[in-house]
Amino acid sequence: LLMPETDAQTLDNMVCEPGYVRARYGATKFCDLGGVSNENAFTLASVKLVTGSEAFLAVVSARFSEITTGTEVDRTTTYTATAAMTSSLWNTCVYQNRIFGCNGVDRAFVWTGSGDVQLAGWTGPSDVKKLSTVQPYRSRLYFTESGSASYWYTTAVNNITGALIEKPLGSVLHFGGYPIFVGSSSNRQGESSQELFVVYSSEGEVLIYAGRYPEDASWTLVKRARIAPPLDTRCYVYTNADLYLITRVGPISVDEILNGAIENPLQLESSKVRQYFIDAANAFVAGQPAVCHATYSPNKNYTMFNLRSVTADANLTTQLVINNATKAWSIWGGIPMNC
Repeated sequence: LLMPETDAQTLDNMVCEPGYVRARYGATKFCDLGGVSNENAFTLASVKLVTGSEAFLAVVSARFSEITTGTEVDRTTTYTATAAMTSSLWNTCVYQNRIFGCNGVDRAFVWTGSGDVQLAGWTGPSDVKKLSTVQPYRSRLYFTESGSASYWYTTAVNNITGALIEKPLGSVLHFGGYPIFVGSSSNRQGESSQELFVVYSSEGEVLIYAGRYPEDASWTLVKRARIAPPLDTRCYVYTNADLYLITRVGPISVDEILNGAIENPLQLESSKVRQYFIDAANAFVAGQPAVCHATYSPNKNYTMFNLRSVTADANLTTQLVINNATKAWSIWGGIPMNC
């Protein structure tokens, strides 16, 4: 009786467009990695080059594979010559026409879109393998460190290698834990005054700052909030110009945190799919692939949240898809993919 007339009880494999509902798009095989492994890729990343072309990277079975043309090319040799890869699950970002990646157990990588993937030349942490996420904010790169209450950032704007500066948060995080994500509140790059800096901790604490960088006189804490803890290490997705933090009860945008919508969970965009994220969090099994990964399609203007299914088959996933124009959710299912 409380359900709005505009809602549907079931929208399987559909997309809610403004004014109508249609079937989801189909899919075709783009690149066969069967010669590498029978697993699905754990990481996919693309970069737009200054030439206007695009380069596409996949990671599967501890191997970097360029799949730009639809034919797999091994790009691992230079990276593994000095440091063997142990995990295929990476957090990536695009900065200065390069893909940077960290995962908390292997040396960070950088790829220019051609040739082999390279070791990134960052120094600072006692164990640089523990750099676990990387994101840009106002022309600097920021990193979390696995199991540490500190984050790290570049000494100067536009740096793509070199020393990092440590920023301890042990005395700032009221609920303990450590940062899982640090980065911009939007997908803008550069010195935009509209950008805010976001810290999201393992305990669900969110710190939002304004300013150019942590040691600058302009650096100010503008909001502190507590939401549900992160669903996974890949606990963020940029949609249009907004950042969504993926929690154990669903995605919450920085805008929703700032305007107080978190005080009433029923006001959140994710309220209708809350139980799916709770089930995915409860289904997590140590040693299995990541339980969640999200991506945004600017051409179609929807965001897909890929959740590990609550089934005996660890390879099956469910996709919760929101149309960012209508804010309507639908469910896709039965697709075996990790990212």
